[in-house]
Amino acid sequence: MKYVSFEISKYRAIQEAVIEVSNNLIPIIGVNESGKTTALQAILAFDKNKDRYQKGQHLDYKNKYLINSTEDFKISANIIIENQDDLNFLSDRLKLTVSNELYQKLKEYYEKNSIIKLTRVFCDGKKNYEVEDDNFVFDTKIAKNEFANALYDKLPFILYFDDFSDRVPESIIFDLDQEKNEVISNKKYNDWHSIIEEIFKRTGAGQTLNSFIQLKTEDDRDNLLNDIQDTLNKEVIQDWKNLKQYGKNLNDEPEDLELELKHKLLEDKRKIIFNFKVRDKTNKNARMFNITQRSKGFQWFFNFIVKLKFNPKYQENQNGAIYLLDEPGSYLHTSAQEELLNKLKDISNTNSILYCTHSQYLLDPEKINISRIKIAKKENGDIKIIPFCSSGIKHNDGALTPLYQALHVNSGIFNKDLNSLLITEGITEFYLFNMLNKYGNCKIKYYKRPVKTGLLCY
Repeated sequence: MKYVSFEISKYRAIQEAVIEVSNNLIPIIGVNESGKTTALQAILAFDKNKDRYQKGQHLDYKNKYLINSTEDFKISANIIIENQDDLNFLSDRLKLTVSNELYQKLKEYYEKNSIIKLTRVFCDGKKNYEVEDDNFVFDTKIAKNEFANALYDKLPFILYFDDFSDRVPESIIFDLDQEKNEVISNKKYNDWHSIIEEIFKRTGAGQTLNSFIQLKTEDDRDNLLNDIQDTLNKEVIQDWKNLKQYGKNLNDEPEDLELELKHKLLEDKRKIIFNFKVRDKTNKNARMFNITQRSKGFQWFFNFIVKLKFNPKYQENQNGAIYLLDEPGSYLHTSAQEELLNKLKDISNTNSILYCTHSQYLLDPEKINISRIKIAKKENGDIKIIPFCSSGIKHNDGALTPLYQALHVNSGIFNKDLNSLLITEGITEFYLFNMLNKYGNCKIKYYKRPVKTGLLCY
């Protein structure tokens, strides 16, 4: 299955908005408090598997600008059946025969690349999925719900990264069932519990978190953790070193870091505690640090790359996912931001990345399609998400400042009514016009370009 676009209706201060997605980088820019984060959180609300993220704050959809607002929120994903595997999955899940009318309709949608609108409706405390398409006919409401849920289950995953509040916890604690000597599953578990379980599943040579707990000796557990750490260092630390390659150009001494995953099984065997540690071997004497004691840039990158690669759905379907990044890499050096954009560009070859940013280094026109940029703006408490090509320059100069900086353009000229325009070359003209205005009876308006190769005059 593949996402084509999202339609947002009555989410906080967004009345209506359509955000197209594709395998591309899609920046959302705007001044502070313009609604960039709101747009990302609305899309996150589509995915029920993320309802416990940050205690479900993104599910609070009421418009605070309206007193006693009773409007219901709905978020729709326009999707297509991308391949035969999708069709087979839906057929098996819904127990459809080839002659079944629903199967034939799904096959028609697949062959014609037709869009199916899957909507999650928030109403009266319920958060159900519905298919908004009268071409699909069902005998019962249960069958209709099963169809909607089957579509959802086949969709690629959605990941959200908040640069400022989404951090690696110092400790990740699991409750244990003493009789079974295994993890107790409950709704309190957050993303990091799933990630730890996935790390064991992915890198533990067929082991699981429960089988790790049930190993007889401490040595056996340590040996298994050593194998896991080798994989973590290849997947995380190597990417971090690649991101920091700019240090060679700045004569910085490169960091020599290793990741370690520590555990502590409490004596009463009611809990097991995991900690991610960093061994810094840059100096002669190696030192151990908790992840939270490293730079904010490293913490952000660790959080991003681990949640990316060890998401439980990552190996299932690495293509077509939606990545929502709120101010990515804001703690990184500007050169590292440029390298981060390269990495995001690579990921976007097979996935969609929507990200809010104020950074010119994440808006490089050689790496992003400027026409994909969205402008967020708020007027009288109403948030609008507008395509860059139809946003209107005069009213969005503040929002567009990072883009102008990325283009190395003096943004001031775009707010001027240039009836007669003269482009001159050379710094000499700058001093000439300056002298004419200062000592002569002339009022020549001109704007010096960022580089000293010419002027824009009118």
